[in-house]
Amino acid sequence: MKILKLITLAASMLCLANVATAQEKVGVIKAFLVKGDVKIVNNATGAVSPLKRGQEFSEGNTIVTGDNSTTLLLFSNGASINITPNSSFDVNTFQQESYDPALGSFLRLEKDPSMSNTQTNLAYGEIIGEVRKLNIDAGSNFVVKTPVASAGIRGTVWVVNYDPATGEFSASNVNGAVDVILPSGETITVAEGETHVVVNSTSSTEPLSPEVLAAARQFIATQAQVPTSDITVSTDSTIVSQPDTTIITEEAGTDPSQSEPVGS
Repeated sequence: MKILKLITLAASMLCLANVATAQEKVGVIKAFLVKGDVKIVNNATGAVSPLKRGQEFSEGNTIVTGDNSTTLLLFSNGASINITPNSSFDVNTFQQESYDPALGSFLRLEKDPSMSNTQTNLAYGEIIGEVRKLNIDAGSNFVVKTPVASAGIRGTVWVVNYDPATGEFSASNVNGAVDVILPSGETITVAEGETHVVVNSTSSTEPLSPEVLAAARQFIATQAQVPTSDITVSTDSTIVSQPDTTIITEEAGTDPSQSEPVGS
């Protein structure tokens, strides 16, 4: 009986330790810029509310933009994504190991500061993003899924578009490394300066269009204008499971007023 109690106690302590570890691995996302009609949908409850500038959230939420509406999301692993008008983008999973806050502003990081796992879904529309160089050897990944194909981002500036009306998917590599993963499991590497298109089960590669290149350049220029002091990590080296205003700090970011669009 005493041995059984000890085993039960040990199992309970292990469960608590696992919960604590899991909590330390959930990253934080912040809406740095918001313009127009942008909604955040809680995937678990279905609750819908307006996304406000400076609002923080974590995995398990979908961002939906309306006509002439955009938002720029900043992730605590250094990634940033602009969701363009008439898009639906689901952050299904975003987990990140704890890291040293002495690294400073994550918007200025050249690579992800710790192992991170990001799994997203683009139901429709277009997103423009930058992912810091991922530590693939440590298990980091960043995936954008659609019903037609997926894009595996390894550290780059990129654009992913999906139109459910035509069934067309495209992944553009402005610079860095992007893979397209087909439903068959085949992986296609997209070279810099190219776009890979999948439609009606047919794949093709073409040069970046002037429109995609212009949108990406505007996206990069907007990020460069953000003061380093505006985006900092917490003085606590633990990434927590719930949004915490000390994780990402932006003095003007608590203002829910509208901002200029990015890449639209």
